[in-house]
Amino acid sequence: MRWTDDEWQVTSGERRVTSDERRVASGEWRAASGERRVASGERRAASGDWRLAIGDWRLAIGDWRLAIGDWREKITDWQRQRVVFPNSCKSANGAASR
Repeated sequence: MRWTDDEWQVTSGERRVTSDERRVASGEWRAASGERRVASGERRAASGDWRLAIGDWRLAIGDWRLAIGDWREKITDWQRQRVVFPNSCKSANGAASR
């Protein structure tokens, strides 16, 4: 069977169309994989932000614990002074009431 020029041009034209479609499809696939990479990058960035937020939260808790520690020191200092102070008052009151 012999092909005429017209038939050959039609089949070669069809071949070109399918190869172009393949190129478009591979281009779309590359674009989609690029979008996937962007999405995974965004996910990593978001998880990084989340980790930073947790770090900030831990720092805040650390500051809070330090503040509590300072507060406890002040109370113990105050209690020490209070223990000393009433004894001196009692002796003064005791001397005054006698």
